[in-house]
Formats: sequence, C-alpha cells, structure tokens
Amino acid sequence: MELIVDGIIYLYQKYGGISQLYTEILPRLCELEPELTITLLTHPNGSPDCLPQHERIIHQSIPTVYRFFRPHRFWNPYYSQICQLAVRAFLGRSKRKTWLSTYYTSPIFWAGSQVLVAYDFIYEKYQTVYWQNELSEADETIRNKTIAISKADLVICISEATRQDLLGLYHVPIQKTTVVHLAHKSSFILMDGISNEQKDKFILYVGNRYKYKDFDLLLRSYANWSGRFEIALICAGGGEWTDLEEQSIIHYGLDKRVSLFPQVDDLHLCTLYNEASFFIFPSQSEGFGIPLLEAMACGCPVIASRIPSSIEIAGDVPIYFTPGNMDELMVAMDQAAGEGRATPRTTEGLALVHQYSWEKTAHGFLDAFRSLV
Repeated sequence: MELIVDGIIYLYQKYGGISQLYTEILPRLCELEPELTITLLTHPNGSPDCLPQHERIIHQSIPTVYRFFRPHRFWNPYYSQICQLAVRAFLGRSKRKTWLSTYYTSPIFWAGSQVLVAYDFIYEKYQTVYWQNELSEADETIRNKTIAISKADLVICISEATRQDLLGLYHVPIQKTTVVHLAHKSSFILMDGISNEQKDKFILYVGNRYKYKDFDLLLRSYANWSGRFEIALICAGGGEWTDLEEQSIIHYGLDKRVSLFPQVDDLHLCTLYNEASFFIFPSQSEGFGIPLLEAMACGCPVIASRIPSSIEIAGDVPIYFTPGNMDELMVAMDQAAGEGRATPRTTEGLALVHQYSWEKTAHGFLDAFRSLV
C-alpha cells in the first residue's frame, strides 16, 4: 500500500489539532501495516521540525513553481492549477496509490483513490456571520473543500456530528463516509502532589478565540458573575490578545482578573488543567474538541456548550449550557465552583478518556484505506 500525503497543514500550523492528528497517526500507520509506505509532500516555508518521523515516511519537497511564472499579477489566478500539475508530474504514476490531503487539496489527473478527512464545517455555517470582511478566505476554503469532497472515494469524519453536517451540507452518500474519533496526547494526566486548596483559584480557557468559539460570551458572563472576585480567569494558547479583545477586557473591567499565556507547552498546559477550578469550552460549533479530552484526563471539571460534538465525545461528564446563553453559563459556573474538582463527574471523565487513543485512531484510518484497496 502506497500513501501520498499532502502535508499542507504544516504550512498553516505546527501544533494545532489537525497537524497533531497526522503527527500522531502516520508513524503508527507504518507500525500497524508493514507493507505501507508514505510519501509526505512538504511545502516551502513549512515547519520541518514538527513533521512525523518514521523510516517508511519519505519527506518529499514540492517543487517551487512561482518563480518561473512572471509577472505574478498575471499568473496568480493559475498558480493553484500549476502547482497541482507540478505535483502530479513529480509523483509519476498514480494508479494503485492513495491520496490523502491534510487540508482539502486534490490532485488533477489522479488515477488512484482519494481520501478526504472532514474536520468541521465552520466556514459553511458562519460564513456570512463571522467572515463578512474576509469572505475571500471563507470562499476559497469552501471552494477547495467542495472540489475535494466531489473527488473523494471516501470521506473520514472526525465525529458523527461532523458526518451529519457533511451529509446535510454536501449530500454525500453515507456509504462513502466513515467516522474515526481523534484522541489526546498521553502526556495529559492527573498529576500527583498538586493541592488546589492552597493555590489562587482560576477558571481555564484553552486555545484560539475565533468568533465562533464565543470567547466574548465567556468574558461577558465572567464580568457579570459574582464569583469573579474569588476565582480568576486564565487563557492558555491562541496567541496574543487582539486589540478588540484588549478593549473588551478593559470595557468589562477585567484587566486585573484575566490573564493570558499566549503560548504554552504540553507540560505547562497539563499543569494548568490540574490546577484549574474548572475548564470552560463555550464554542458554538466544533468538529471534535480535543481540549475536552485533555481536561477530563487531568481530572479537571468541565463546563461546555451543549453542541452535538461535545455530547458525543464527553457524554454526561460536562456541566452543559445552551450555546450563547449567558445566564445559563453563569449558573453552570456557580455549580462547578460549588462542586469542586473531586466529583462523580471528574471520576467518570477519567474513565471515559481511556476510550480514546491515537492507536485507535490509526487503526480506524488504516481500516478506511484498506476498504479502498
């Protein structure tokens, strides 16, 4: 079995949820299938230090064609097709090979099978709500996704919630789909020797703060919550504050109560999960939600918006609130603060996360590839 993987996701992110998927499973696929070889196409300006490593994973740099086609203003509309042609010519015969794109690319004149991974449908759902000033970004992603879906022999969805969105938005036959859940890193664990009683209490928010993540709802709810004077709010990851976020924090009077670690490594994040009073996941929509697993694996109480993917992944462990409902979120915060960390919910969460592993994810992907052979 020969797998051609377009590693374009490493051009966009080094350690995000999608890149983490391929970094984790590609070496495991090689271990599970001795006959498998993987050619990982790398892009100029990517992040070579975070690429998956294995003796049967060949890193192959894609030829750079931009410099040969000038003036750029004339050739710019055709660069995507030119790059595809260059890749196709570079790869040689495609029959009996399987193409797997890490982010919605599809080769032209491809005679082998094509597998697409569907992560979420955020752009489709919120294109005109949150991307009014950036419609070209949303339009391009949706256009590429539409082409890739139409060419795919199989679409792997990272949750049943994502598959239902796919079926509803793109009307793909269900027999062309399968569901393979993601996982969390094994480094996220319940740590020994951490006493939360002696530490300053805080709520934890993790990850980027894109508009559909509803971070502003969290800020507004926290600003109106009576417990804000006893429990601080810490945000981990997602980069520096934007100007608008800084203005909102000052407007809500939270500049002394909210702090940010713009970049955190796994050890730091694991420690934060272990020390936090509770973790809040307020997103309006998600394809999966790896932070839910990370929090549960660290014994951290979870508050989450009641969306299909969170219910699918975390079951009854979180304290749920209706997405966008500030009053319900504040009630959930009161409940989480009153219950503390050692509860039947956190015990159930520690047991639940054992159902997820990158080994299971790799097995699911391998089964999907074998179904096409």
